[in-house]
Amino acid sequence: MIRILQIIDSLRRGGKERQLVELLKGINKKNFENYIVIFDKVVDGYDEDVKNILGSDKVVYLKRRFRWDFFIIFDLFKICKLKSINIIIAWEGMCSFYGLIVSKITKIKFINSSIRDTGLSKGYRFLIQKIVLNFSKNIISNSFKGLEAYKVLNKGKVIYNGLDFSRFINSRRKRNDDKFVIG
Repeated sequence: MIRILQIIDSLRRGGKERQLVELLKGINKKNFENYIVIFDKVVDGYDEDVKNILGSDKVVYLKRRFRWDFFIIFDLFKICKLKSINIIIAWEGMCSFYGLIVSKITKIKFINSSIRDTGLSKGYRFLIQKIVLNFSKNIISNSFKGLEAYKVLNKGKVIYNGLDFSRFINSRRKRNDDKFVIG
């Protein structure tokens, strides 16, 4: 069994959060056991969806005391050792920074899944992200443009944002709308 630790800043309703939820739903649970660390709890987000997919015991909230809380690294290190984590996947720039440091200390494989833009802003976040990406061996983006912008095409893979049509069909059925037809 391969144990994966997913690290994400929050599970608000957004693109990377939705992609994470869809990947968790589709992953082979016989071969992979997922745990997730979330930094901020959101009332109207995907928190309950993730708890239903993984189980509440595999969801950990780590509250940051301030924006770049380096003490989080120690908490992540403890979780990795306690759960015998084999792979760390980080879904955002700051999470990638933390995950990369923990992976280097523990020798756990690391996947940087933080590219969700084309780097056009070129601000300090772009610079930090670029530095972390340069130290990352495995990178996932939701587009080739993002990999090109950060100049990591050679070590990156693309997982496009998918669409689960059953979400729309089921929500229509809940509202008893018999006018909705696919086809």
